[in-house]
This record gives sequence, structure tokens and C-alpha cells, in this order.
Amino acid sequence: MNSARTRSALKLALAMVLAYWIALSMDWANPYWAGISIIACSLTTLGESMHKGLLRLGGTFIAIAAAIILIAALGQERWLFIAAVGLWLAFCVYRMFGTSQWYLWAAAGFVLPVLVVGSGGIPVNSFEVVVLRAQQTVLGVICYTLVYSLLWPTSSRRQFENGVAQAIALKRRFISATLDTLNGQPTQEDIPELRMQLAQGHASVQAMLDGAVLDSYWIWERQLVWKSFLSDMVLLDRELQRLYLNAGDIQNPQNTDGFTVLCDALREVDQRLSDVEKILQGDAPREEMRLIKLPDPRMPDSSDSHFQKAATSATAHNLELVLELGQSLIEKIVNLTDIGTQQPVLNASAKSEAHPTYLNPEMWIAVLRVQAIFLAIMCCVLFIPGFPNPSLVICIGISLAMNLALKPEVSVSFVMVLATVLMVVVGAIHMVLLPTLTQFWELAILLFVVMFVGAYFTSRPEQMILRSIILIMFLVGLQIDNQQSYSFLFFATVVIGLFCILTVVQMTRYFPISLRPEDRIEALIKRFFRSSEYVVRHSLSYDSPPPGWVDRILLAYHKAEIDTIPTKLVPWISVLPEGALRSMNKPDAFKVAASLEALSSKVLEFTDIRRLTQAEAMQRGGGDEMRHWRLAVADVMSEIVRDPGAIEPQDLETRLRTAMARLETTVENTLNDAKDASLEPSDYNHMYRLLGAYRGVSEELLGYSRQALNIKWPDLRESRF
Repeated sequence: MNSARTRSALKLALAMVLAYWIALSMDWANPYWAGISIIACSLTTLGESMHKGLLRLGGTFIAIAAAIILIAALGQERWLFIAAVGLWLAFCVYRMFGTSQWYLWAAAGFVLPVLVVGSGGIPVNSFEVVVLRAQQTVLGVICYTLVYSLLWPTSSRRQFENGVAQAIALKRRFISATLDTLNGQPTQEDIPELRMQLAQGHASVQAMLDGAVLDSYWIWERQLVWKSFLSDMVLLDRELQRLYLNAGDIQNPQNTDGFTVLCDALREVDQRLSDVEKILQGDAPREEMRLIKLPDPRMPDSSDSHFQKAATSATAHNLELVLELGQSLIEKIVNLTDIGTQQPVLNASAKSEAHPTYLNPEMWIAVLRVQAIFLAIMCCVLFIPGFPNPSLVICIGISLAMNLALKPEVSVSFVMVLATVLMVVVGAIHMVLLPTLTQFWELAILLFVVMFVGAYFTSRPEQMILRSIILIMFLVGLQIDNQQSYSFLFFATVVIGLFCILTVVQMTRYFPISLRPEDRIEALIKRFFRSSEYVVRHSLSYDSPPPGWVDRILLAYHKAEIDTIPTKLVPWISVLPEGALRSMNKPDAFKVAASLEALSSKVLEFTDIRRLTQAEAMQRGGGDEMRHWRLAVADVMSEIVRDPGAIEPQDLETRLRTAMARLETTVENTLNDAKDASLEPSDYNHMYRLLGAYRGVSEELLGYSRQALNIKWPDLRESRF
């Protein structure tokens, strides 16, 4: 009982037995509906389980309302009814993207077919099915919540606070790596892996907060401040990554003016995060924060090159934002934990940019795939005479399609073998063992043993999908009811129906859009550089006329693509088949994703800096040369769109170095021609930040071309099934 996996499996098994006992005692049909709700809600902590249970309840009631409206309005119009269900599924998939409450809309999507086809095509039975589904869903959620509350309840608050502490520790490791880079020393950290951990950590902490709000009044009372705190954590990650890249552009840092100040500022950031950790542990922070005066962007006594000054200026700007965010985190955590006097919560000047869901191509691909699966299954049911178990096939098919919407990289090919083995085992239990069980306690032992063993051996987070498949197929296959019947034909038709579903789902990996990992990786890389080319070529400067609404939408779309595609690449790389790897390995492919993430940060920073006001002398003297550089880089990106592996690093380095040398010469001549009195400190700051942005994009573009050499593109493009 000391093992967490043992306690978790035991609670799931007890909740399942309790739900079946109540459902059979009340003479409710389809008690496996309550069992499915229990399996769906079985998570690590009480708060997380309650949160998912409430989402499932909410989705069920939304689907109930939609089902009643559709049956009442279109119950006699077959094709209009099918079209309306298809539109409802599309709407639910749309709502699943861009929110942590995605399961609410997933449930609303896959529950609707259960309600509309569960009546067997008889509209007058639909209300009974709706009521029964609501009863069973509520029963499952209540049973699991009751068992979980009474037996070894796990606090979501403690897990959430531990998650926040781990996220802070990751940031301090990133700062340590940045300090090593700033000192010109090799870092011991695997930066791409650390970035991935930071991204995954924030998604996990956000989910923990959703659960902790439900089982901790202390968290619930402060949830708005906690959400603001987590938002600042995301902003801090973005600025830390930019800081790391800009610090890497500083050459011979020991000889750079203001180097000591930059290192002191970085250590102060680390100290402020250390203060946050102390407050989380219940200790008091430092009484006073150190005030750091960052280097003057003009650096008049420095003999460094202009690009060196640009890298220092960019690093100083990032440090200023990071220091502000670190102070904001301290102020918020002090208010959250009631340490010291209550102070107003600071709002950091950096803002996160939310990308509209309708600009996400993956959302439209998911909508298209769900529609294709739904229509294909409906055609099979309507046009194949005697199609086996049509209601079950429709419900399982749509449920599978909705759950694959956010994880298109998952292949269902392994499920075919798993389904066959499971149905053979479940069929044997149904036909041989189940008829011998005459008392409920005997059935309870069977349910308890199977649920316990299944949950115990699939306890890791990455096994949750496998657990759901195994346990749900077991419950559906047994078909336990008060009016029990035993039929070999049922299992034979279920197996046929499952193979039809899996065949349709597998076909949608190739049509209408290929979802093979090899194809998606190259397609995402091409999309990234297509958007980068557009942004570099058409990004707005401070003196650009206000864009029209079409231009605003296009620019928002391309910036969203640049920001999100490196993250989208990771799951596809993770599932690359062995045939596509051959003479390369996955770490090489992950390095390509990391290089795109670095380039993404630089391109987005470039678009922001271009909006800064530039001195008239700089605009007059260097405008043409900067425009020439932008067009040259855009042309390189256009070449990569045509063939992501075609750019030779040596040739690209020569082209970019030549353009950078001309640009630096132009800046030097412009500054020599301008009078010192005519340039304000802000003019120097904006000029050097813009110059650093040009250099940063060039360096990271070159970095991608070097990493792309490790990818065997012919192997990726080879046709395979």
C-alpha cells in the first residue's frame, strides 16, 4: 500500500465496483458508461480528477442540449441531420484548440453521437437515452470523487507548488548556462533539452493549477494572481531564451565594456528567482533588491565593433526586462503567500501575444480529419447492407477521432493488434467465465482484479492512452447488464466494426492531408520559412503606413506560425519511424527543431525592433543597405522553402558575412557623418538593437543550415506505409 501506483490502482478498482453496484441495483442499462467516466477521471490528484470529471460532466450536458435541439429540429431529415452533426463536431474541434479546457469540448463532441444514435433510430427513445447518459456520467464522477476523497487523498496544492518550484529551478539552470556563455565558457547544460523541459513544465503547471483550484480553498481564493504569476513565468522564459542567444553573440566578452555589469545583472536575476524559491518554502526574501545600472548604449570609449556593441545593447535590454519580470514574480509570490506586508501586484511591461485559433492550420487539419472520419463511417453504415453494430461503430469512431484531434502524430496501427488480442481475451471471459457468476460479489471480484491489474501496469503518464484503450474495451466487450445475454456473434461483429474504424482512421493519415511524420516534418519546416520570408520581407517599420485588415491578419498568421512551429515539430520528430532515420538519429532531428526555435526568437525580435523609431541620420544613411540585407535574407528563406536541405552552409556564410560587413561599414560612415549632439541615447539604443537583430537573424539562419546537413532528406521523402 506504500506504492503510489498501488494506491491509485486500488482506488480505480474500488470506484469501478461501487459504480457497477449502484447502476445494477438501480436497474440502469449500460453501466459501462459510468465505468468509462471513472477511467477518464482517474488522474494523479483529487483536484485533477475532479477537474476532468467536471469537464466531462459539462461536455455531456452541452451535448445533451445540442442533441435535443438537433433531434427536435431535424429528426426526420437524414442528410440535414448528418450535416448538422458534422458542423457540431467541427465546432467542438475548433473550441478544443487554444485552451486548457479542451476536454470539455472533446466530451461535447463524442457524447453527441452516443445520444443521437443510442435510441436505435427511434426519436421517442432519445429522451430516455439522454437521461440515462447523464445519470451514468454523474454516477461515475461521484463514485471516483468519493473513493478518492476518502482513501489516501493527494493534495493538488502541494503538487502544484512543487511544480512551480521545479519550473523556477529550470530557469535558474538556464541562467547558469547563460552566465557560462557570457563568460565564454562551455556550458554543461543541454540547451535544446532544457528548452523542451521549460515548455512542457509550464503546460504541466497550468494543468496542476486547474486541479488545485478545486481541492484547495487557499488556491481558489488566489487563482487570479496565480494565473498572472504563471503568465509572467512564460514571459520570463521567452526573455531568458532571447537573453541566451544575444549573450552568445558577444565575442571576447572579457574585453567588452560593461561586461562586469552584465554578469552582475544576471546574477541578480538568479538571486531574485532564489528569493521566489525561498518564499515558496515559507522563508523571507532579502529585504532589498540590488539596483543594477546597465551599460550606456553609446559606449563612447569602447573600441569594440558596432556588432559587438549591438550584441551588448541587446543583451542589456533583455536583462532589463528579465530583472523587471523577476521583481514582478517576487511581488506576486509575496502577496500569494502572505509574507510581509501586502503590496500591489506589479505588472511587467512585457506582454504575451495570444494567437487566434482560426489562424492555426493544425486546427483546420484536425477539423478536416474528423469530418473525413465521420463521413466515411456514416457512408459505411448507410450504404453497406447489414453493417455490424452501426451505433457502436459510430460512437467509437467519433470518440477516437476527437481524441486524435490534438495528437495527430499518434498512429493507430498498433491498436489493430491490441484490439484483436483484447477482444479474444474479453470474448473468452464473456462466453466462458461470466455465465458462471451468479452473485454480484463474484462479478465484483472480476471487475476489481481486472481494473487493478490494468491500472497498476499502466500507471505512468505516457501510458494513459494505453490504459484507457485496454480498460474501456474490457468494459464495452463484457456488456454487463441486469438482463445479461451471451453471444459469440456480438464479438465477431465488434471485431469487424473495430477494424473498419481503425482502417478509416489509418487512411486519414494519408488522405486528404498526409500525416506521416516524415511528411509533416518537412511541411512544417517549409511553412516556417515561408512565414519567416514573409515577415522579413513585409515587416513594418516605425514609419510604415497603418496596414489594412488583410495585411494585419496575414502578419498575425505568419508571426503565429514562426512562434509555434518549432514546438509543433517536437512530437512529430519523437514518432519518426526507424526507416526514416537509417543513417541519422533523433537527436540530430531535435537539433534542427532547436535551431528553428532560436531562429524563431530572433525573427520575432527583429519584427518588434523594426517598429522602434530610428534617428533620421541612421535612416538616411543606412536604410538602403538594411533593405538590401532584408531582401537577401528573404531570398535565402525562399530557397529553403523550395528545398529545406539545399542550402550549403559555407556559401550561405559567405553571403551573409558579406552583407553584414557592408552593413557595418554603412553604420560606421553614418555615425561619422552625424554630429554627436544630434543623436540621443535612445537613438543609439534603437540603432544598436536593430543592428543586433539583423546579425542575430543571420547567425541563426546559418545555424539552421549547419544542422540541416545532418538530416538525410532522401530518407525522409521515401514512400513507405
